[in-house]
Amino acid sequence: MYGSLPDKIGVGINASGYYHFTTKMRLNPNFSYYIPYQKHRSDRTITQHFWELNCDFHYIFQIRNTQYAIYPLIGIILVGDREKNEYTAEKDKIYNSDELRLYEGINIGVGGQYKVNDRMVLFADVKQSINVDFNTAVRIGILLGIK
Repeated sequence: MYGSLPDKIGVGINASGYYHFTTKMRLNPNFSYYIPYQKHRSDRTITQHFWELNCDFHYIFQIRNTQYAIYPLIGIILVGDREKNEYTAEKDKIYNSDELRLYEGINIGVGGQYKVNDRMVLFADVKQSINVDFNTAVRIGILLGIK
């Protein structure tokens, strides 16, 4: 999982599930957690934690006589941005602040997949989030089917 914000890039992990309405339509609820990162300034250290909760709809276009498929996606997103500040305001006095911000928006994107067998699919997708500071997310992974 890779994600970008206006002033930073993040790498994280993603957990996904699929609910197939038909062979061409499916719902993809998923959760991503990005590795926290720190910014050091002269008077403070800022640690940021990001996560996102998505629910995307895929319409699958199977490429004729192959195991490949492509899909447009549209969905909703909720992003959590937790920022912790530790700073020194006076000599030897350390102050802390902790703030959680939530952003909601709309996802649009495109993806592709390759069906290895009945229980394994390789996939990649990219999506843009609208009305969220969180700009672009790229996912590459392996889906394992559970029956």
